[in-house]
Amino acid sequence: MKISGADSDFHRRDLWEAIEAGAYPEWELGIQIFDEDTAERFSFDVLDATKLIPSPFWNSQTDVEKQHIINAFRFELTKVQTTAVRQRVVAQLLNVANELTQAVADGRPGRGRGIDGGGALSPVGRSDSS
Repeated sequence: MKISGADSDFHRRDLWEAIEAGAYPEWELGIQIFDEDTAERFSFDVLDATKLIPSPFWNSQTDVEKQHIINAFRFELTKVQTTAVRQRVVAQLLNVANELTQAVADGRPGRGRGIDGGGALSPVGRSDSS
């Protein structure tokens, strides 16, 4: 971006000027709280600042944000050609929340094909009719 190249102090000055004008910056602080047993269930280092713990992250989202996440999974999964891969992704969502898993598996709010390529699919990868 040319602003950074032409004026490397732009962001600092912009913040300073905003504060002087009474437009104080705001931040939203979020923390993830879990016990040691929960930490041991993850395959990654929970102290790695680049990682989010799936359940607290999901639970911290508003209904609108949750629907956006559901829609994103649904959209991306329609691009996956292999049914078994789609099923495994949905099954992994059980590590986050049953609500998310079921919504993605069902294809709510009724758009697109189910994870199995046809109708809805249960979270454990079995067709609802089985």
